[in-house]
Amino acid sequence: MGGIMNESYSYIRPQSVNGEKPEYTFYQMDDAVKVVRKTNKIRFEHIFKKGDLVQGRTLKTFGFLAGYKEKRSVYATSEEFPESNAQSLANQIDFIYENEISSAIEYDLAEIILDSTTTATDKECLVKARIGQGVFRRNLFIMWGGCAVTGVTTKELLIASHIQPWSKSNGNERLDVFNGFLLIANIDKAFDSGLITFASTGEIIISPLFNDYHMAGISTDMKLKLQPEHGKYLKYHREFVYKNT
Repeated sequence: MGGIMNESYSYIRPQSVNGEKPEYTFYQMDDAVKVVRKTNKIRFEHIFKKGDLVQGRTLKTFGFLAGYKEKRSVYATSEEFPESNAQSLANQIDFIYENEISSAIEYDLAEIILDSTTTATDKECLVKARIGQGVFRRNLFIMWGGCAVTGVTTKELLIASHIQPWSKSNGNERLDVFNGFLLIANIDKAFDSGLITFASTGEIIISPLFNDYHMAGISTDMKLKLQPEHGKYLKYHREFVYKNT
């Protein structure tokens, strides 16, 4: 994907968002659209690329020319909905902005890592907890838009769960968005403890030790949509975390 800017135009949403009317500027790029969201106080930008997974939809095409002619947001179609249910990039950047990591979290992480009075084990626990609230969780929100299995979008119920455990991953793997799912609490706990896992095609696999899974709101027909990059992490989970016997 190149970074050449071809055309640009601005659009102001007619409806207010949290009491403001943001201005959106769309920049056409090779296989991508850069969106800049501006209010009186804050400028925020994001590049949407073909192939990105945003809120459970794989971006396919961008209607830049139509948006420009009709003086509205650029809309993107997806692999899952090629001709309908197009997504407004203005709405998408609003969603990403609302879930953006704050600089305070990055500051907290630096404090944890540099604290000489904290043991390595305690640092690991503290960093894991802070990352869960920060960039890793934020990126999972962008990718899934809600629980990867059930679709629940209530933030208070959702947990950023690693597939290959934190303690068994290196620095890049710990923050790799493909090494995680956004899950509601009961599914997260079952997955984290190895009572469930997922096949390479996305179907749930329930441990023979988990006899009352249905009472926990888990069913045999649950399935999630996977990308190829999830493969190596799920393979690890099936081999070393899942409780088969």
